Formats: sequence, structure tokens, C-alpha cells
Amino acid sequence: MKERVLAAVVASVFFIIACATPAMRVATVGYQGTPGHEKDMSGFELLLNGWMGAWSMNFGWYANPLFAIALLLLLVGADRKALWVGTFAALVGLSSLTWFVQPLPSGSTSLAKLVYPSMGFVCWMLSLSSVPLTALELSSRHKASAT
Repeated sequence: MKERVLAAVVASVFFIIACATPAMRVATVGYQGTPGHEKDMSGFELLLNGWMGAWSMNFGWYANPLFAIALLLLLVGADRKALWVGTFAALVGLSSLTWFVQPLPSGSTSLAKLVYPSMGFVCWMLSLSSVPLTALELSSRHKASAT
């Protein structure tokens, strides 16, 4: 049980760091290609507004509720389920990088184009990845002790 709680704390700390730091560097570009300005988007800003990305076929934000479910499954000892849900959460989170090729609408006259992911994105992906990796390790330990 100690490993599960430690993994949950580590994943939560990475998630909090991801919310507190810049996660994406974004450039605003007009629909006619007119250049705009660049700005950093914090992880907290993306956490609050990211659900709207689904309107533009960017589903990365939906890794957050999957992460919460995987974390809960890990804490209650459902390692296999935590492994599958956590892996799916990490893959959905990686889908945020489609923002490179598919800019998102930013107002009525411009697009938000991803310049590069920042430290917050890396911490977010570490938090998403820590749950399935821990579940895999605990599951393999359980399997090894059963034989």
C-alpha cells in the first residue's frame, strides 16, 4: 500500500507543478496568415479551458479525468485496470501535440498555433505516465510472487 500512496503523491506533485508552470508556447496567427504575438499558456489555464479543444478535434484535455480514474484504481489496488486506463490517459494526453498540425481557433479572427510544449507539459505527461508505470510494476510483482 505504501508504494501506491507514494506513486499517487508523486503523480499529484507532477500534476500540480504542471498547473503552476507554463505548459505551451502559443503564437496567435490571423486567418489570412498575418502574424500575431506569442505567449505562454499556463497549465492551469489549459486545465480550465482545455475541454473546449474538443470542438476543434483536440481531445488532450480529456486525459485529466482518465488520469483521476486511473489514480483511484491504483489506490484501491485494481492494478490491471489502472494500467489500461492510465495508458489510455497518457496516449490521450499525447494527442495534445496534434496542436502542432491543427491550430485551434482563438477568437473570431485568429488561430492559436502551438510553437512548442514547455516544462508544464513535460510534468503533465510525467504525472500521466507515472500511474500506468507504477501499476505495471506492482502487477508484475504480484504475478511474480504468485508463481
